[in-house]
Amino acid sequence: MNIHIFTEESLYSKVLLQNYFKYINYDNHIFIFRKQKPKYRVEGSTLVDKLEFFDNIFTLIFKLLPLALKANWVYIHYLPYGPSLLMYWLFPKISKKATWIIWGGDVYIYRKKANTLYSKFYESLRKKVIPIFPEIASFIEFDALEAKRVYNSNALYFKILYPLPIELNDFSRTSAPNINENITILLGNSADPSNNHIEALKILSRFNSQRIKIICPLSYYSDKDYIESVIKFGNAIFENKFIPLLDLLGANEYSVLLQSIDIAIMNHDRQQALGNIIPLLYLGKKVFLKESVSTFDYFRSANCVIYRIESIYTLSFDEFIAIDQKTKDENSMNIYEISSTGYSMQLWKNLLNRHSDD
Repeated sequence: MNIHIFTEESLYSKVLLQNYFKYINYDNHIFIFRKQKPKYRVEGSTLVDKLEFFDNIFTLIFKLLPLALKANWVYIHYLPYGPSLLMYWLFPKISKKATWIIWGGDVYIYRKKANTLYSKFYESLRKKVIPIFPEIASFIEFDALEAKRVYNSNALYFKILYPLPIELNDFSRTSAPNINENITILLGNSADPSNNHIEALKILSRFNSQRIKIICPLSYYSDKDYIESVIKFGNAIFENKFIPLLDLLGANEYSVLLQSIDIAIMNHDRQQALGNIIPLLYLGKKVFLKESVSTFDYFRSANCVIYRIESIYTLSFDEFIAIDQKTKDENSMNIYEISSTGYSMQLWKNLLNRHSDD
């Protein structure tokens, strides 16, 4: 028996399980959600029988712990600050048979100042636990290397990719916008302050008189004060050209949105928003990232053309919006090779087969 531990159900966990049902024999796998009772269902499958929900310290001790001790292997999908770190520390038998599957924020959380007893305690546990894990998996190797550097880990690295909510082949690639139409800019992927929205809006302010509209997703985060500050700032500079999205869109709705985008500004300081960047590149959209983030070098190494946010300061508007058809086509071809559902599920098979107890 192998167990998968998720912090909570998300769109990506749903899609992963859906593709497990299609491509992988999950008979010897159990999927555990720790914060939220999973609502996921696959018609005609028995996958529902493989879902568990442990939402407090008691179920953690009396249900999750025995399962983890008994398991052949443990897959940790995101490593949060929380009581589960105590389990991995107090019972190294579990940690020694675990793969930490990186999401991004669970690596770079160390950059936040540990200025509370809570954060100091859990960060100290991470420093003890992470070196025990024999394997670390992530889409971008640099993130795993950063985790290994910061936490003095000698873990083996394995490439992994969560399948996208929408299969790339299901997207409709469109031609360049008409010269008289507005240029639609996607700013960020959520309301998380890690998007650095206000900094990005300041950079874009030089184009506030141009034919643009800025779509700014502001969901996936609960800090109302931060959301209101971004909306106030965006409205002050761009007025009705700034369009905040406060509601969480479904996969199909979001795919339609991405197809309508001309330019994406992802102003994160760490790896984030892969589920947006990958389809945007496939669709031939112009994507700006900070040169310092691991995703910038990764996509460049995959022969994709990525643009530096820092360059916007010196670009004319025509230069800012320009992207030739050859670049679009090559980005689309190169991104498909490294992120199609078939490719991502082969990566999962490679990882899971290492620990099969059949």
